[in-house]
Amino acid sequence: MKSKALFLTSRLPYPPDRGDRVRTYFLLKVFSENYDVTLVSLYETPDELQYKKNLEQICSQVICISHPKWLGLVNLVRNMICRTPFQVAYYSNRKFKKALASFKKTSKIDLIYSHLIRLAPYALDFSGSYRIIDYTDCISLEYLRSLSHRKGISKMFYSIEAKRTRKYEQLVKTGFNECWVISPVDFKALNLSHFDNGIIIPNPVTINELQKDYTLKQRLVFVGNMSVPHNVFAVQFVSQKLMPAILKHHPEIEFQVIGANPLSAVKSLNGSNNTVVRGFVDDLYNELINSDIFIAPMFFCAGIQNKILEAMACGVPVISTPAVAESLDCHDGIELLLANDEPSFIEKTHLLLSDLSLREKIGNMSKQKTLGNYSLASITAVLKNRFKIIDENDRKDFIHEKT
Repeated sequence: MKSKALFLTSRLPYPPDRGDRVRTYFLLKVFSENYDVTLVSLYETPDELQYKKNLEQICSQVICISHPKWLGLVNLVRNMICRTPFQVAYYSNRKFKKALASFKKTSKIDLIYSHLIRLAPYALDFSGSYRIIDYTDCISLEYLRSLSHRKGISKMFYSIEAKRTRKYEQLVKTGFNECWVISPVDFKALNLSHFDNGIIIPNPVTINELQKDYTLKQRLVFVGNMSVPHNVFAVQFVSQKLMPAILKHHPEIEFQVIGANPLSAVKSLNGSNNTVVRGFVDDLYNELINSDIFIAPMFFCAGIQNKILEAMACGVPVISTPAVAESLDCHDGIELLLANDEPSFIEKTHLLLSDLSLREKIGNMSKQKTLGNYSLASITAVLKNRFKIIDENDRKDFIHEKT
């Protein structure tokens, strides 16, 4: 008989159309191969419930709790005089807590997985279970990196939130048996160690089996959820600051912006400086493999960027920032090209557009990198080995009753 596991998420892990859902859906599938899994998830709007049936195919039980945006905003107001990070306060939900308390009374939970610190308070109630927190990224690091790109009230808010989040990230790790992160950079930023049972679990990526044609197609591309601040900033930077200079030498080049939920600030870029805002597409890999360069000025992100991995898995040469390269353990001129400001992005773009052999070299090396380090098979093996270690040891030996 399989051990019982609870899998807690603040968003339904389907469809896998953004980084957090890509991760949670993949993990949920692997968990379900090893445990009798009950998914307990918040959802924001009723239309999300159409995906419940997809999740029921891999879980023993799926419990969905409504968490509308208005409730999150009320929570934020109530949290004004507290020191809890706003992102944790936002997801406070009595029905969610009640459902977990009821489940705890009727079932013995061997293992509980909490996605991100926002659900940590719920997982910590299960003191008799083996507890895993998946930080994924060091969120406080992302907030700190964003400050130089923010102004006014936004800068003040995220400055406060970065400090609160940093303290909370350190506080809650003592209550979990394992702390998962997505990259060595986040491991270091969170001050994790083997004492904390810090484990690096990267996101996997599907490797495109098609051979890329590197002849020039006059297409730069960026892919990502277009409601996420660092993605919005990135496409604005390319469209408004880079494209005018690039078009002087390559007047037919287009900048394709692909991704769900484009904000009005993104939509307004359409038609300006040969920018084409596409929104959601059915076949992302087809769009990537038919592009010349994935251009990603990710100045304030943390963790591994799935969008970069997907481009690399298609053999598309990438230009991005040192922060992205560090998380992926990639090197300038080998698996990608590095840039950190407007002139260097323009220079590297011209370099790749004018050199077919360099595009091919970088593209092939990047694809080999994903095949060796980030394939579905390699990350699945890491997880299954982790589960084996947990199951071979008495969980009571692992449980830290720390407060």
